[in-house]
Amino acid sequence: MQLASLVAVLAAALSVSAHFTLTTPPTRGFDELVEDVGPCGGFDTPSATRAVFSSSSNITVRFADSKGSASVKLAVGEAPAAFPITLGSVELRKRGVYNLPFDLSAVDVSNNGASATIQISISSSHGTLFQCSDVVLAL
Repeated sequence: MQLASLVAVLAAALSVSAHFTLTTPPTRGFDELVEDVGPCGGFDTPSATRAVFSSSSNITVRFADSKGSASVKLAVGEAPAAFPITLGSVELRKRGVYNLPFDLSAVDVSNNGASATIQISISSSHGTLFQCSDVVLAL
């Protein structure tokens, strides 16, 4: 009985260890138990503060799996639910810290100064996980 309990605890620990953390710009929130809930990893309420985001900004994640695919999307607005603008994607080949590539050329320059939300999704053998960051565009 104790062995079965130990196996269950180890399996649970392994299943939640395959996550990522958005560190820059600041994440809206992080809870590995709901990180698979789209569109923002269980955090649907926008942040009270927004980071300024421009083409010289970084999008940095700490990836805790052996491989996966990251996608960077954007939506303009105060509290978007869909993310129609793809800014970039990249294959992640090992655990570590990554600066994700992105291209703001698809964002209309008339959105300069607008509130927006960046969505990071990472798909791996453990499924798709999400995090968001609320920003102000500096185009």
